[in-house]
Amino acid sequence: MSSLKVRVAFLLAFLLSTSALASSWQELARKVGESEEGRQAVIASLRKIPQLKKKLEKAIYSKDRPLALDVISSLEMKEMIPDLLLHVPADPDGFLTVAVNSMMDSKNQRSILDSYVSNLSSSGVSFAAVVAMLEPLGRMNIALKRDVLNSLASSTSPEVRSSVIYYLRIMALRNKRYEHLDLLAQFLKSAEFQLRLQAVAVGGEIGSRPGVPSIVDLKSTCEAEKTPSIRAACLSFVAVRLPSSAAQCSAMEKSLYSRDTVKVRMVFGYKDARPARFVGDRHERLAFIEKITAPCSSEKETRCGFARSHDNADLFLKKTVVKKKTHRVLLWVVNSSVGTDDQENRTDPFQKWKSKYAEEAFTGGLRDADVVMYNGHSRFGGGPDFNPPELSSSGTVDPQPYQSARSGLSKMTRALGSSKRLKMLGLFSCSSSQHFNEEIHAASKAGVVSSKVLMYYSDALSQSLSTLEDVLSG
Repeated sequence: MSSLKVRVAFLLAFLLSTSALASSWQELARKVGESEEGRQAVIASLRKIPQLKKKLEKAIYSKDRPLALDVISSLEMKEMIPDLLLHVPADPDGFLTVAVNSMMDSKNQRSILDSYVSNLSSSGVSFAAVVAMLEPLGRMNIALKRDVLNSLASSTSPEVRSSVIYYLRIMALRNKRYEHLDLLAQFLKSAEFQLRLQAVAVGGEIGSRPGVPSIVDLKSTCEAEKTPSIRAACLSFVAVRLPSSAAQCSAMEKSLYSRDTVKVRMVFGYKDARPARFVGDRHERLAFIEKITAPCSSEKETRCGFARSHDNADLFLKKTVVKKKTHRVLLWVVNSSVGTDDQENRTDPFQKWKSKYAEEAFTGGLRDADVVMYNGHSRFGGGPDFNPPELSSSGTVDPQPYQSARSGLSKMTRALGSSKRLKMLGLFSCSSSQHFNEEIHAASKAGVVSSKVLMYYSDALSQSLSTLEDVLSG
C-alpha cells in the first residue's frame, strides 16, 4: 500500500472512530452505574466525547433525558448548574432538580437554595420540582415563609403535601426549628390515609411542642380509621409519644445510677454504601468523638467534655452529676471497618480482627454495660452487623443470607439473655423497630430506643448523641 493510501486509510479510520465516539454517549451513560470498577473508565471515555455539553443540553428534554442527567451528575458538570436552574420550575419528574442537588457544594449551595426559595414562592412550578426542592431546603435549615408553606400544604398533589410534612419533620428533629408545626393538624384531616398516618407519625416523633397535635388528637385520628390494618399502624406511631410511665422512668434512672460507675458503649457497625465501595463508619465515629470531646458550653450539657484514655483509643471518660451525686462515666466508642474502601477491606487481614473486636464490644456490652447503642445497618433483619456485607453477583448486598440465618439478631438475643446489668439498648438502624423489637423484648427487660423508618446516616448520628445526652442528664 502506498504512503498516500496509508494516510487516507488512517484518516478515514480516525474520522469513523471519532464519529462513533461522538454518537455513543448514550451507550456509555448506561454503563456508568453497572459496577464501581468500570465507572471511572466510563467517565473518562465520556469526558473525551466532542461537544458533550451541547449534546447534553439538547438531550435534557428529549427521550434521552434521564441518561443526560445521569451523565451531568456523574461528571459533576457544575458549570451547567445556572442553566439547569432555569429549567427547574418546569422539571416534569424531578430528575433534573435531583441532578442539581447532587452537585451542590459549599460554593454553589447558596445560589441553588436561593433559587429554590424563589421558585417555591412562584406559581406554575411542577409538583415534581417542588418535591425535589423541599428536602435539601429542610436539610440545609432554610426556613420557608408561612404563606409559602400554606400554599404548598393546600396543593392538589398528595406528593407535595407529603413533602411538606417531611420538611416540617426535618426542620424540627434535625434543626430544632419548631415553627409552623400547627400545620400537622391540617394534615390529620387529609382525605388520603397515607397523609394522615404520616402526620400522626411525625406528631408522635416530635412530642409535646407548641402547635403539635396532642396525644388525644393523634389517638382520635387513629381510632377513626375504618380499616383495621391502617388503624393498627396509626396507633403504633402514637406509641412513639407514649413513653414508659413516670414510675418506670424513675425506676430506670434509679437503677442506671445505682452504681458509682456508669458503663456506656457506642458501637458503629460496618457502614458500607454498596453498590458503591465507600464505607463510612470510621468517619461517623470521628464525628461522634468530636462532639463528645468538645468543651461543654453550659452546665446543662452532658454529652460533651469527655477525655480520651491515654492507653485505649476507644475509651472516653468523664464525671457527671445526677441528683447531687457524682458518677464516673466510661464510654467506649468503637467502629467496625479498617478503611473506607470495601474492596480493600475484604483483602486486609486486619479487617477480620476489627470486625470481631467491634462485635465483641457490642455483645460484651449487652452483658456487662448499662447502656449500649448500635449505629449501623439492619441488614434486612439479619443485623446488627460488623462485617463486610454478603454480596450478590451484581455487587449489591444480598438479602438472602441475612433474612434466612439472622445471625446478628441471634447473637444479640443470646447476649441479652445473659445480661444482668443492661438498662437501655439503642438501635439506630433502618426500621430497627420492625426488625428487632419483638425478639429483644422477649429476651430482655431493658428499655429500647429504635426506629420505625429508614434512617439517613446524619439523623442516626444526631439521635444517638441525643440519647447519650438524655442518659447522662438522668
